[in-house]
Parts: sequence; structure tokens; C-alpha cells
Amino acid sequence: MPELSRILPSHPDEDEPFIIEDTINVYAASMVYRDRHPVTGHLEPVHARLDKRDGPVGPNPQDPCHIAMLEYRIGRREKRVPTSLSSVGVESEETEQERNWRICWEVYRTLVAGINDGTIKPAHVALDRQGRIIPLACKIWIRDLLSLALQRGDAGNAIAALAEANAASMRGAEALTSGLPEPVPAPPPSPGLSPEEKSPTAVARTAANSPQLTQRGGVPDDGVQTAEIQELAEWIFARHEPGVRNLFHERYQQARKDPTLVGLTQKKLRVAFGNVYATKANAPLKGGWPFRPVYQQRWEKEQRQQKCF
Repeated sequence: MPELSRILPSHPDEDEPFIIEDTINVYAASMVYRDRHPVTGHLEPVHARLDKRDGPVGPNPQDPCHIAMLEYRIGRREKRVPTSLSSVGVESEETEQERNWRICWEVYRTLVAGINDGTIKPAHVALDRQGRIIPLACKIWIRDLLSLALQRGDAGNAIAALAEANAASMRGAEALTSGLPEPVPAPPPSPGLSPEEKSPTAVARTAANSPQLTQRGGVPDDGVQTAEIQELAEWIFARHEPGVRNLFHERYQQARKDPTLVGLTQKKLRVAFGNVYATKANAPLKGGWPFRPVYQQRWEKEQRQQKCF
């Protein structure tokens, strides 16, 4: 796929061309969908200090005025009020510019709704104090925009070409991986342990036979629900960084700041961490803990798909 298809030419308000990368903020995604440059030069820069002795650092993504301006530039428009009785119920012919505005605004609303209801997993979540999506800071994976382009069929040249090429690559990758064995699902939660089963010998036997539910030789409490642990495991897996150690305490500090993780405890996250990584009682390896087999297969498949893209 030519790299040129990822580049949008410069705009009068922006000196630099825009490069479509693997992650993209929601505002930019809505604009490039119709080959429009996601300019931000119309936004006033903010200063790092109140006395403004420091230089401008760029637009404030949480500024309500900026968000309103971004939404207007995307294509948010109020319906025209009829100026005469004869024009009531009569739809005027849509210009090309108006069509671009409408489509980009529909795409923006679809992306925001998908992030809010969980059907789109963002690469980076950014919400304001009212819990609304910050379009300049919240990022999605470009593959989600390409999937939307295939569903709608009204993308511009750049996104349409990328979507078709990515779909072809995905089909090729699926054909190559169709012979791989299916991941083994995790066993259902036990109904509870008897006093004999809670003995040190039984606990050690359980830890040896069920590593996916253990962390450093322990077993999760009866009150820890498997569904909740699985959600935390998916949260951890989505934040895996290749080439670094991915330490538990770093993930825990990150999780504590995530408002979407309701009811989080260190014990729950530790169990979920042990579901994702094959941890042991000693210090982690230099290259980080290895994945457990199920997550290793998923990681390798995602890497192949990204290379195809």
C-alpha cells in the first residue's frame, strides 16, 4: 500500500500536511474521513502560566469554546428555518460542501456514541469534567475508522483506499491463521471451597493446576467474580507495551486513575494481571513477564494484522 495514501496535503491554515497514523484523535478522524485536513490553527493557543511569560503551548483540548469550534468545523449545523410558507417541507439540493459537513458530522457522532457505549475501544480515553469526549485528546485506532468506512461506503479517497487495502490484507491474514487452534477458554468459577479444599495442600494443588486464576501462588477470593476479573484482564492486555517490563505496580497506579474501573481493588487487579502474564514469585524477567498462551496467540494475531495494515 503506498505511503502517499496516508498523507493529506497542507491547508491554508496549516503549513504541514496531515499524516494518517495507526491512532488518530476523534476530531481528526471525522475530518480525514472525507479528505479534509483536520486544521487546528483557528484555535487560540493557551499559555503554561497565568502570567503568560511562557510561550504558547497549543490549543486547550478541554476548552468548551474550542470543542464547540471543532464541532462546527466538522460539520455541526442547525437546520435552516423556512423563510416562506412555500419553502416549508421543501428540501434544497445539497452542495458538495454541505454533503461533506453532514457526513463528517455523522461520522463524529458515530465515533463518540461507539466510545460511550463500548462498541469502540479507544486507544486513549480523554474525558472532560462532565464526562464528555474531548475530540482533540481522545484517540481511536484507525482500523475502527476503516471498518466504519466499509459499513457506510461514503468515505473520501484516502480512507476508502486504506479501508479496501486493509480489508484485503485482513482476509489474507485470516487465511494464513485459519489453521491455528482456538484459544482455550478459562474454566468457570468454583462454587466455593470446603474447609478441606482450603488447606495449604489443596491451595498449592489448585495453584499448580489453574495458573490462569493465580498470582504468585495464591487463589482469588470467593467474592472475586470471573467476569469482573476478565474485564480487568482485557484492560491490562490493551495497555501492554512491547519491550518494557510491564510491572504490576505501574499498572495498578495507572488503574487507580482510570474512572471507568469501578470497584477496583489491588487484589482483583493482581489476579487479572496473573491471568494475562505468566508471573512467578521472583522478580520479572528483563524483557518483562511473558504472556499466557491465550493472550500470546491474541497478541501475535494483532501484530500480524497491524503489519498487514
